This record gives sequence, C-alpha cells and structure tokens, in this order.
Amino acid sequence: MRPFYILIFLYRGVFWDIIKYMVENLKHISRMAACAAIFILALAGAARAQSSGHYLAGSCGMNSAALSQEKEHGVKTLTGLYYSTKYARDDGSEIDVKGNLDVFFQTAEYRFLTGGRFLGGNYGFAFNFFLAEADYNVTNPDIQEGPVGVGDPEVAPLILGWESGMVSWMFKYSFFVPLGRYDEDAVDNVGKGHWSHLFSLGGTGHAGADSTWSGTLISRYEINSRIEDRDLKPGDNVIVEAALGKRLWDILDLGAVGYGVWQVTDNSGGAVRPEDEYKKGSVLAAGPEIALIVSDRGLALKWRGYAQFAAKNRFRGYESMIELLFSF
Repeated sequence: MRPFYILIFLYRGVFWDIIKYMVENLKHISRMAACAAIFILALAGAARAQSSGHYLAGSCGMNSAALSQEKEHGVKTLTGLYYSTKYARDDGSEIDVKGNLDVFFQTAEYRFLTGGRFLGGNYGFAFNFFLAEADYNVTNPDIQEGPVGVGDPEVAPLILGWESGMVSWMFKYSFFVPLGRYDEDAVDNVGKGHWSHLFSLGGTGHAGADSTWSGTLISRYEINSRIEDRDLKPGDNVIVEAALGKRLWDILDLGAVGYGVWQVTDNSGGAVRPEDEYKKGSVLAAGPEIALIVSDRGLALKWRGYAQFAAKNRFRGYESMIELLFSF
C-alpha cells in the first residue's frame, strides 16, 4: 500500500469535516467548481524536478509566511508526483532522456509555535519527515520501480514570526540529517548522503486591513556539506518562492505561485568529473494554486502545480502537489 493511501485512512476524519463544511455551503459550490476548473485546465498534470539540495522548492505557497502570533500546534502533509523526460544542458538546450523519471513523494511536518517571544517574534520549532517511491528508468530501462524509502528528515530548532502593519514576517533555520537511503552507485536514492543547513526569510503582505489580496515572498539559502564516504561537496543554492492570491467567499483562495532555484557555488571535491567543473544548476517554475480554507476548524486543503522552464544542468519536469494543513 502506498503511503498516500495510508495517510488518507489516518486523516479520514479531517477530510470528512471538509466535506461536511462544503455541504453546509452549497450555494458557493458551483462558483468554486467553475473557478477551480479554469485553473486545473490551465495546467493539467503540473509538476517539477528538484535541485541537488534538500529543500523541496515550491512546497510553500500563498500566505505561507504568515505565522500565528499565539500558541499553536500544526500538522502539515504534502503529497506529490514528479515527472520528467527532459534534461537541460549548460547552455539551456534540452535532450530527451531514455525512458522517464517518476517520483512519488510525501512529507509530514509537525510545527509548534510556543507563544513565547524571542527577538520580538513568536518562537517555534518543527520536524519534517520525508517518504518517496521512485520509478527510475532513465539510465536503466530494466529498473521499473524502486522501494518506498525514508528520506533525510528536516529539523527546525528556530522559527520566528512577527507582525508589522499589513505584513507578517518569518525567519526559520533548519538542518537536514542524512538518514535516508543513499548509495553513490544506485539510481533510486531517497536520501542525499550529506547534511544541509537552510536559512529562510520571508513575508506575506495585504493591500489593506480588509483586502482579500495577498502576496508572499520567501528567500532561502541552502548550504550543502560533503557527501559522506565520497569526495564531493554539492554547491550551495539560493531558492526564492513567490505567490499572489485572492480570497473568495471566505473559504476559497485562488492564486499563482512560482519559484526559482540557483546554484551559486561550484561543486567541489575529487569526485567532480572534469566535464562537470564550473557547471551550476538552475531552474524557474510557475503554476496555479487552489486552497479550500475552513478557518473555524483550523483546516486547509491546497493544490499546487508547477511547470519548469529555463532549466540548466538538471532535469526539467512537472509536479502536482496536495497539501493538507491542520492547526489547533
């Protein structure tokens, strides 16, 4: 049984609450369905590929930098599917790979905002766990499906959230622990084989006190360490995520999301091949986001899709992602 179906079983009560809320608001359903159809048809089957670092670019969307200023527990799950058949060279030209690359992934995060103040902000911490199942038949058509594996968990010992006028600010420091399966000769790795440190700073703003429009911008710097038992250190990455959204009928958010990933330092070490020296990976991506918000229950169900473009030295692909957020 795939982790996705297990998660649905565990959270069946949460989905039932959302269904009951929608039934109670039937007068909005037709308008919601029409708007959702427009966005889904605009980018059917959206997805994206990942960088050589740990952070899953695009995992944060509309209003993601607006943190509660009170004590709050939060559980967030992400379920996604990645698909790619293209690889972009250093000059941006693309080649068709033999076969395709499919990755099913799932993350589960627990976050606790303590309500205590540190440097003027609400202090919190978080833990994020990762599961993946891969179909890597790019380099070897005989490999049909890899086993489900636990990836490298993320630990965030410091999260801070502030409010200033119409803008909410957040800062987060986290690190990734190399506990996931990694073998330099394998093609179905789930872990990265190295530690990473991630520094995030961003904000979510509104046009006015009663405005239903919101804008979010988050920048991140990821420092990668040397891969264990291998003389190779991946370069550092800069990640920027942006979102623009509109709240409708108090229960639906519609918007556009995007991100950019740029490798800013060279890969280093004796394991770097001569033909790969001084080559840095980068990619841009954009797509829609739809969110159903049940404020009085602390629930949010979101869908985001991304189509990558302007890729260099990495796969270019598509991704579809479903987020479930429960706050209490």
